[in-house]
Amino acid sequence: MYWPAPATVRWMILGLLLILWEVVPWTGALPELFLPALSKTLGVLYIDREIYFAALLVTLYEVALAMLIACGLGILVGALVGGVALLRDLLLPIFSSLYAVPIVILYPIFTAWFGIGSSSK
Repeated sequence: MYWPAPATVRWMILGLLLILWEVVPWTGALPELFLPALSKTLGVLYIDREIYFAALLVTLYEVALAMLIACGLGILVGALVGGVALLRDLLLPIFSSLYAVPIVILYPIFTAWFGIGSSSK
């Protein structure tokens, strides 16, 4: 039996999803508020492209800055905890207990702590 290549299957799934994205709103199965048609989405994206790309640049800047800070602090704390026995004895139980906390629970805490938007940071 002939099986298409995995890349072909992926492209077919993507194409099917794009077709469904266009067709489902026209059938009325979902309100346009929840799923606007692909053509309308791309049209608005084209009209507001300057605003979209400005927001995209801000987001990419914030993600890059957050990664830089997180990696820098992670390497620094890891080196200190790994190199200084007293810090390791003090902080390792705390770090180990954090593995039991689901990451999703921390999202609202961080949102309340840091706020929403660039100006809050």
